[in-house]
This record gives sequence, structure tokens and C-alpha cells, in this order.
Amino acid sequence: MRQAINEYYFADTNIKQKEIREISANIQFLNKEYYACIKELEYYIEDLTNEEVMMLLRAIYYQNIKDKQIEKLIEILNYREYNRVFCLEVIDFSILSGYLNQSKTFMKLLIEKEGENILILQNIIEKMLTIPNFAQIAESYFRRYKELRLNEDSSDTSYSYLEAMLEFRKKNYQVAKELFSKLFEKEKFKTNIEFLYNFGQIYFDTKNYQKSIKFYKYILKLKNKDINSLINIGHIYLINKKIDRAHYNLNEAYLIDEDRESNFALNYYLGRVYLKLKQFNKSLELFNQCIKISPRSI
Repeated sequence: MRQAINEYYFADTNIKQKEIREISANIQFLNKEYYACIKELEYYIEDLTNEEVMMLLRAIYYQNIKDKQIEKLIEILNYREYNRVFCLEVIDFSILSGYLNQSKTFMKLLIEKEGENILILQNIIEKMLTIPNFAQIAESYFRRYKELRLNEDSSDTSYSYLEAMLEFRKKNYQVAKELFSKLFEKEKFKTNIEFLYNFGQIYFDTKNYQKSIKFYKYILKLKNKDINSLINIGHIYLINKKIDRAHYNLNEAYLIDEDRESNFALNYYLGRVYLKLKQFNKSLELFNQCIKISPRSI
């Protein structure tokens, strides 16, 4: 009898612990305590709706959270009814967050459900080329994309831009420069902010800072007070030890960025500037913010 009571007690305790964990996770989710929430995920992950999974993934991405439970969170959608919108968003999240295997799984799922066509492949390649270390995988998709485009309009610049981006991500900088230069002759690319960023980045990567900074200043003419351009210009001035100019651009970005507290690059570069200016308290404050934003990046 005593043994039976003990067995019942332990079983009942386990049920209560699971219930408490689930309630705790739900409260943390509602309070936007996402890091604490994912620590409890194994106890209630199956009860999340697809919409809640996506909400949590978005929050995790914006807060730059890294945890093994995130893989479980992504994979759970793979075993549920296919949803095109969620699938595309999970691919985005997986690529931007560096979950290579998960992104490949959902890209295959997308092609399986939607069929292998030019627009689907183009969409996938565009997503992969946003991240440098996806170049090898992107190239395999690009070869198939190229085959499907054989009978398409050769004046379409989508192919040319993907080809240029692929060479850039493969670090074939000379080829990339030539392809980007040809595209820059076309009016539509002279006002394409993403294209201009990448063209400037090619020159930055090859240490041609003078040309790189011209592109970022050109962007500022198109989009006044563009935060990323100000950060990139400030970074270049910091590299070239022009500390006052670096401070001016980075501080301007800091003042106008409403998300400054979650902008790792801005806090880091401005922290380095204050270190050079021997304003140690300000420097320390910004570096501590970097640790808060991304504790595993330091």
C-alpha cells in the first residue's frame, strides 16, 4: 500500500510540475520574456499554435537569442499542415539566424509543395544570398534556376542581379565588380538601396574605403539619415583613425535610431570611438549594451 501511494505521489508531482512549467511559459510569453519562455518550451511546445510559434520566432530573432530549443521550435512546423506564408517566414528566420539545416528542410518543403519554378527558386536564392556563408548552397539552386530561364526574356535584370550577388558572396570580387558596374548603368539600380549597399560592401571588403564610402554617401542623398549608411561611414572613418568624423556619423545614427538599444554594430563601433576618445564610462556603457544584446557574440 505504501509503495502504491508513493508511485501515485510521484506521478501526481510530475503532472503538477508539467502544468506549472506550462503556466510559467505562457506567462513569460505574454510578458515578452522570450528567453525565459524558451527555457520551458520542452514542457509545452506541442500546445503552441502555428501563429504563436511564429510570434516567438520573430521575437527570438529580434532579440538575437540563441538556444538549442529554437531548433525544436522550427522543426515543429515541419510536422504540421503546410502553410506557404509560415514556410517562407521560417526560411527567412532560419537563414538570418544561421540555422542551416532547418532552412534547407523548409526550402525543400517549399519546392515539394509549390513545384520547381523560376519564381520559387528566385525567391529562395534571394533569401540565401542575404547571408555570406550560404553561397555554396545558393550556387546549386542558381544552376537549376539558370536552366529554367533558358527560354526567358534575356532583358530581365533579376537573373543578372542574382548572378552578381552570387559572385559577391563567393568573394569573386573582380567578377562581382564588373557585374555590379553593368547593372549600375541601368536607372532602376541607381535608386535601389539594397543594390547600393552591396556595391559599397564589395569595395569595403576589398579595402577600397574611398569608393565604398561614396556609395554610402550616395545612399544618404536618396534616403536622408539612413542609419545603416551612417554606421558604415562611421566604421570606415574609425578604421582610418578619423575619430572625430567617426564620432559624428555614429553619434548621429545613435540619436535617430529608435532601436539603438538592440543595434549591436552601432553600440560596438560607437563604444570603440569613445574608447579612442578616452571617454571610458561611455565606452563601457555601450560595450555592456552589446553584451546585453548578444551575450554569445562577446
